[in-house]
Amino acid sequence: MNASYLYSAMLLAAVKLEASDFSASLNVCIDNGIVVNTALVERAKAKVTGMFAEIGVQLLWSKGADCRRHAPDSILIHMDDKVPARFQAGVMAYALPYGNSETSIHVFYQRVLEGHPPAVASGLLGHVMAHEITHVLQGVARHSETGLMKPNWAMSDYCRMRAGSLPFTAEDVMLVHLGIEAREAKTLRATR
Repeated sequence: MNASYLYSAMLLAAVKLEASDFSASLNVCIDNGIVVNTALVERAKAKVTGMFAEIGVQLLWSKGADCRRHAPDSILIHMDDKVPARFQAGVMAYALPYGNSETSIHVFYQRVLEGHPPAVASGLLGHVMAHEITHVLQGVARHSETGLMKPNWAMSDYCRMRAGSLPFTAEDVMLVHLGIEAREAKTLRATR
């Protein structure tokens, strides 16, 4: 057995054990600056909620950009209908993980829907949102070799999305948990 594989397996087992003990809530706001298919977005939100629940994170959803006034530590997702010229073909969203903007995530809604029937598009939208939320929570611009946080999904990943969901790697779970703990500590310091 290769040492790298053994290390990864041990890390995954440790993170799964920790994830069963980890519990946090996170506010996520969606700002529909454009007209969206509400049912499709609701299915995507359900997908994201389920994915994060598996790693001990409860997502609490709100609508509108002003929801941050009520929960300042919320992650704000803005649905965009146009893709800025600086983004290559295939880019479906981007995150601002360093907290230097009020909007944390921009999703190129029309690009996600292009060429996909609604049943497939909702799962894809959910994965895109989960991927970008993970960037914000981790607080770094990094990717994994496999799973949800791959930089580019292959056809096999899209097939897996249809059947269920792409998994978080052990490192991704650990970084999400650490990121949430850091956010909570920052919020606690701000209220003192």
